Amino acid sequence: MGSGEEGDRKAYKEFMEKVKRTVFIDYLSPMVTVPILKTAIGQFGNVLGVHLIPNWLEQGEVPQCALVEMESETQARCVVSEMSALPFMISGMPRPYQLEEEEKLAEQQQEVLKQNYEKHEIIEGIVQDGSLARLAERYKMKISDYQSVV
Repeated sequence: MGSGEEGDRKAYKEFMEKVKRTVFIDYLSPMVTVPILKTAIGQFGNVLGVHLIPNWLEQGEVPQCALVEMESETQARCVVSEMSALPFMISGMPRPYQLEEEEKLAEQQQEVLKQNYEKHEIIEGIVQDGSLARLAERYKMKISDYQSVV
């Protein structure tokens, strides 16, 4: 039993070493391939392997992720540091990145949220100042009939 447990510890130690030198990259364009990623990340060190992780939850052109194994933990840290600071280049061109699209979407969502909040404020104001009750009385409507719907 002792040798089996020792083998498990050795395998776990090797796995943890591999984890330390592996970089997770997300929001990659669906057009990115293993050779493209090896070329891009190869600028920062020796790439031992690349595993693309497809997005199975959505259809169409959706971002994908990748695990990139580097030769050393130092090289992996360098990749993370460089990618955090600047988009890296592939043969003089920026890597495919969807940050601009995400920023536009975030701005649109923020605008819609702001508009919905303003509508809510208007409706609440009409209820609070009694305008709703006066309109309901004028048009001979019962407000209680509509409060359960809202």
